Amino acid sequence: MSAKARNQRKCHICGCTEKKPCDPPCSWESWHLCTTCYHAMLGLSQWREQARRPNVAKLIRAFRIYWSSDFIRASRIARGGPR
Repeated sequence: MSAKARNQRKCHICGCTEKKPCDPPCSWESWHLCTTCYHAMLGLSQWREQARRPNVAKLIRAFRIYWSSDFIRASRIARGGPR
C-alpha cells in the first residue's frame, strides 16, 4: 500500500473517500467515518431505543422488500428522486 493510499480517508462502513464521496456529498465525522454513515447510525440508535422489540434482521429484510417495491419506487420518482 502506498503512503498516499494510507493517508487517504476512507469510511470503514460505506467505503467512500474524499475523491469518491457519498451522494449527496458527505464530510467527515472522524478519520474513518463519514457523516452519511454517522447519521444513519444515529437513526438506528434512536430506533433501537424506541422500538418495542428491535430486530435488525427484520428491519433489513423489510427495507429490501419495500425499497425494491413499485410503491416506493413510484414515491421516490414523484418526489423527484432516483428511479
